[in-house]
Amino acid sequence: MRTKCCAHCVSSCAKANSSGLATASFKSSLTGKPVLRTTDGFIGAARQALDKLGVKWELTEAQRAYKEGRSTQIPVNPVVRVKGRFSRHLRYGNSELTLER
Repeated sequence: MRTKCCAHCVSSCAKANSSGLATASFKSSLTGKPVLRTTDGFIGAARQALDKLGVKWELTEAQRAYKEGRSTQIPVNPVVRVKGRFSRHLRYGNSELTLER
């Protein structure tokens, strides 16, 4: 991954991920490496990327069950159900978005 930053840009950067989409990021005070600037982490950035690409998606059954209170298991894997055709791989670091059909 490469980081697109100006020399004077310290706290905010645009990070190009594997699919060529630029995502907002900032420099971590702990590691000094760029970190995604989203409240939901990688899954939030991946959902924003799908929206930008015009891909229709929805929550998985496990995510809906947790959100509606039908389950106490917290879905931690980045998974979305994609409607229609989409074959790209969205990943950031060690995380990769899993697609359900």
